[in-house]
Amino acid sequence: PAAGLDEKSNDSFNIMPLTYALPHEYNSFVSGYSSIQKLCGVKSMNYWIIKPIGMSRGRGISVVSDIDEVSYSQPIVIQRYISDPFLFLGFKFDLRLYVLVTSFAPIEAFIYKEGLARFGSR
Repeated sequence: PAAGLDEKSNDSFNIMPLTYALPHEYNSFVSGYSSIQKLCGVKSMNYWIIKPIGMSRGRGISVVSDIDEVSYSQPIVIQRYISDPFLFLGFKFDLRLYVLVTSFAPIEAFIYKEGLARFGSR
């Protein structure tokens, strides 16, 4: 567990799927992919979403299940795909909250009153 946190508290922060920056974290990605492949047993259940660096509005994003489909020629972020995401009225969404951390010891943070919510349309 993280320093100063018990097991239950540490699990509260486990909210992000496995994520790797390629090609820099290639070996870690292959290890993570292989571990999940062994657990799933079926290649079609091991989905990963590829997000190109420097693009916006969903351009260039793809979902793959075969490690051979992953290109290492350009910098990308690859993340384990959440197969059963939390939906709002049947649509995917994301929330962006902005936080300013001014100190870590002791912890001091301020949450901005405004944020951003985006909703999928399909």
